[in-house]
Amino acid sequence: MKRNRALALLAIAIGAFTIRAEAQDAATQKGLDAITTSAISAHVGFLASPLLEGRYTSERGAALASEYIATMFTHYGVSPAGDRVNGKRGYFQSFDLYRYSAPTNQRMSIESAAGTVVPTPDADYLIANRRLTNGFSLAGEVVYVGYGLCLPELGIDSYGKQDIKGKLVVVLPLTKERLMASPIAAKGLSNEKISSILDNQESELTKRKPAAIIYLRTSTEIAEKRPHRGPVTSSFDDVMGIPAEAYNAPILRVSLSKAMISSALKQSGVEVDAPLDARFKAVQTRIKISLSGDITATPLKDRNVLGMVAGEDTTRCIIVGAHYDHHGMFNGVLYPGADDNASGTAGIIMLAKALKESGIKPKVNIIFALWTGEEKGLIGSTYYARNPIFPLDRTGMYVNYDMIGRNAAEDTARLRAHFFFLDKLPRIKEIVEANNAKLGGILRLSNAPTEGGYWSDHGPFYERNVPFMGWAAGNHPDYHKPTDTAEKIDPEKIQRITKLSFLNMLDLAKEFGENR
Repeated sequence: MKRNRALALLAIAIGAFTIRAEAQDAATQKGLDAITTSAISAHVGFLASPLLEGRYTSERGAALASEYIATMFTHYGVSPAGDRVNGKRGYFQSFDLYRYSAPTNQRMSIESAAGTVVPTPDADYLIANRRLTNGFSLAGEVVYVGYGLCLPELGIDSYGKQDIKGKLVVVLPLTKERLMASPIAAKGLSNEKISSILDNQESELTKRKPAAIIYLRTSTEIAEKRPHRGPVTSSFDDVMGIPAEAYNAPILRVSLSKAMISSALKQSGVEVDAPLDARFKAVQTRIKISLSGDITATPLKDRNVLGMVAGEDTTRCIIVGAHYDHHGMFNGVLYPGADDNASGTAGIIMLAKALKESGIKPKVNIIFALWTGEEKGLIGSTYYARNPIFPLDRTGMYVNYDMIGRNAAEDTARLRAHFFFLDKLPRIKEIVEANNAKLGGILRLSNAPTEGGYWSDHGPFYERNVPFMGWAAGNHPDYHKPTDTAEKIDPEKIQRITKLSFLNMLDLAKEFGENR
């Protein structure tokens, strides 16, 4: 009798589990079905239309785009997660940013035992960055770091015990040609390893936080890099940003003609045209460089758009995001930005719609973020990372979508998609590939584990130790051109990426949202 009762209870439990599983499957399918190509095409078509004037940061077209996104969130029942207005949250996270002038009143001097050299701005040296609210004024003795590499696996450490934090650093730019002409190339380097070595210089310099990086270049290279002066003729001439945090002041980056400093360096035992040498160690010189200039910062305003679906744990979150800005209109020419990044914006809107229509409550809150100012230097995502809705130590994952709407020329089947992810978390790759298989292999995936980087809006999260991944589709010749138009978008590609991302989003919320 007891055995029969136990069997009956087991059968009831199995039946209940089966019903719950079937209900969960039905809810998941409902979410997947909500992601339609017609809605995707409508979103991309509107965002890339002439009415939105290329969605230029801080201007009318971007404001219209943000209103549209907020309206879609309202329509789909997504809760606002932006600033509080009269005690209630709205969809917008508003902030001040600045338009920066070109440097003026520039002064540079190089003092050494050989005498004092006074280079001419925009001829002998160039200031690469302009996002310096109060201009710049630096002076100090130079540390020469050669090619500035740290590659223990190749026996290279250009820095040795030299601490360059807060100092003026002189470095030789590493090119592929210089690398391949060095003894290191004799060891046999894959294309991936070559890229990794070339990237190492910048990553090592940045993380060591010098006050200034002075790149030694030829006179020809200086001439080629000479910046535009005069009226703004394209978005690339129009520099915007938000002030740096006190603990993360921008590194001043300068290109300097070798001829201006080679004699002084030679007196310190340095040959500026020496080949890459694994044994080289940084040299603290007695050369003093003084550098100053004025920059005018004009205040502007802009805003991110933030929506949220509450999770079981309302104290934690993951974020899925994309930038909605593009390059605007210049000289009467429209830059529609259909793929970059109306496609990613449409993907985020559809993910929000799918989650609401599924009725599924995720394990943690999911923030749907649309950033402004990515094209101006990750402005919106940087502001959020400094001013998060939920503390970043309770933010389990950031997932980025940037240019997910086109097919590379060789992708004739229109099935390829690429994702990158934090190399310390291979579980991300496992989740993505398992869900792609669950959907019948709807995409042919390539992937790239990476330690980080700043090529899109994952950068500010990587910098603050938030796990991340990101999506892209195919490269194309219309990038940042007026020909990046809506009719070239493949809505089925966006649909496939978004459907896979819907499943990923639920799993990432469960695994990383709870375990950060």
